[in-house]
Amino acid sequence: MLPGLSHPTSDWQIIKQMKNNRFAFCASVFFILFADLAGQTIKVSGQGDGYAGEKIEIYLLSDPISEKLNPVAIVKCDSEGKFMFELPAVSEYSAICLKSGVYLFKLLVCPGKEYQISLPPYVPVSQGDAANPFFQPASLTPFVVNDTNDINNITGEFDKTFSDVITRITERVANKTRLDDLPGLTESVNRLTGLSENRFYRDYVTFRMIMLNAVAYGEYPGRKEDSVMINRRFSPENPAYTDLVNFLFRDYFRSLLSGPRAKQLSDAIKNGSLQACDDVILQDGRIENRELRHYVILLNMYYGFYNSLFDSGRLTGMLDAAVSEGATVYIRNLASVLKEYVFRMRKGSVPPQFSLPDTSGHIVSPSDLRGKYLLLVFAGDNGKETLSELSLLKSWYDKYREKLSVAVILTGGEFSKTVSFFTRRGYRWNFLDATGVPFLINQYEIRVLPGFILVDPEGRIAEDYCPLPSENLEGFIVSLAGFR
Repeated sequence: MLPGLSHPTSDWQIIKQMKNNRFAFCASVFFILFADLAGQTIKVSGQGDGYAGEKIEIYLLSDPISEKLNPVAIVKCDSEGKFMFELPAVSEYSAICLKSGVYLFKLLVCPGKEYQISLPPYVPVSQGDAANPFFQPASLTPFVVNDTNDINNITGEFDKTFSDVITRITERVANKTRLDDLPGLTESVNRLTGLSENRFYRDYVTFRMIMLNAVAYGEYPGRKEDSVMINRRFSPENPAYTDLVNFLFRDYFRSLLSGPRAKQLSDAIKNGSLQACDDVILQDGRIENRELRHYVILLNMYYGFYNSLFDSGRLTGMLDAAVSEGATVYIRNLASVLKEYVFRMRKGSVPPQFSLPDTSGHIVSPSDLRGKYLLLVFAGDNGKETLSELSLLKSWYDKYREKLSVAVILTGGEFSKTVSFFTRRGYRWNFLDATGVPFLINQYEIRVLPGFILVDPEGRIAEDYCPLPSENLEGFIVSLAGFR
């Protein structure tokens, strides 16, 4: 127990559920990237105005390429708006995120330390933002009140000025106006470089300043110290380092594929040859560190796939090569993690498993629902949007019931009350209770409710995207081979 804090209500039964099904992946995927620090824990507590009775979702940042948030648990603040939780330590520095209301709080944590954080007043997510799949919470670094020299406080203070300055520099460079301001703006950040002698902070500032100069003046061969710093040591635990690498090299392959090494790189990617890609980058001369070269290969293959530069076959080949031939354990595990993320919910993959009670208390899993096409409907409650979509589905479902079954997974509200609402209106589908499994929609990558996933009779994802009933779901289903 930390001083001045009472135990809040916490739902650690979630962890038990995670161990029994595929939720174990979302909790463990981060841990395989770093060596476990046996027996050490991280304690986080805090409070803020308006948080009484509110829930805080706890996530681990998976990796610096996908930047996925892996859910761990949920804690509920007590009547005074206080909370506390503990996590096992897995690295010298780990990134955790706390989501509550409109905020996403990012915190770098170290093994064996306690963090008492102060939160800004609670602001709930509006109904409009909750229905917006593109809504992004405001990202903040909370202040650590029990250690004013904590790395989060000093990097947070630095980044306030850095973010403002780099925005102003970017505007001037993009518009080619007031370029004489650039030296003064850059110098305004330099005054914060001496806030701490902590090595992590010194490196953090160095990487940030390299990025700032690259934005202001561009890259040029004469700035050798930048290349030395980037190549000296591969530092994925330092977010300023990975931010810089991603900034400098995210479109590296696109550039190489338009230059003299285009055919050599194209052949390497076609053949899924990690070594051949590595040779191309080494010949280009910008990256000497082998682990960094392999990281940049994964970075470019991942984003190249989503930007239609490479197809899934090319991506799979390179990721498989990196899993077996990566420069370090970190790179090999990172390749495995990225492959899991990319293909988890794509056509032909097996969807995340669950074990949920139906209205009679019988436990249902996806394997119980095979034999027909299965439409999984994720709904929070009986709100207007949900009722509108489900009423459209109900209007034509009976025509296809011999080949299509429907399972409505209710993730919020009171399960029995919501089921009663629908059954009184003639909805005779299978309703499953997911109110005790809050991260299920994260696993299924549902961005807004209601959400729909179509599974084929063999239990695999039928298509990459399943439209809503209002987006002609009926026509989409009729076009499938099994319905012709």
